Amino acid sequence: MGWLRRFFHGRYGYDEFNNALIIILIIINLVSVLTRFIPFVNQIASWLMLPLQFCFLVVIVLRSMSRNISARTRENTAFLSILHRARRALASIKRRDRNFRFFPCPGCRETLRVPKGTGKVLITCPRCGERFQKKA
Repeated sequence: MGWLRRFFHGRYGYDEFNNALIIILIIINLVSVLTRFIPFVNQIASWLMLPLQFCFLVVIVLRSMSRNISARTRENTAFLSILHRARRALASIKRRDRNFRFFPCPGCRETLRVPKGTGKVLITCPRCGERFQKKA
């Protein structure tokens, strides 16, 4: 048991980036299993999915067994930065939508945005020029 402990000493291990790669690998595996029931897609999927699964598995194992901890930390930090920006962008979209009411134009069906809490508003459609009144 001591040789195994010595082998894993100084290895990087798992982080959030490896967890994301494992989730992607599971999704690819599920798609591969589900495409087995479609005759023509089965052949194409097996040629594409199996090497892709193998590549993801190799990357996961190599990252977790790496002794270059600073490089793996930089990779994880870059991944977390991208993930944080994506989450912040989604949160701002949700926040933005809560502050507005959306109405379809009666003339052209264009969706128009009006700030909430402004009372009755006369809305002019920029697309067709139709004017209508709504309570925001």
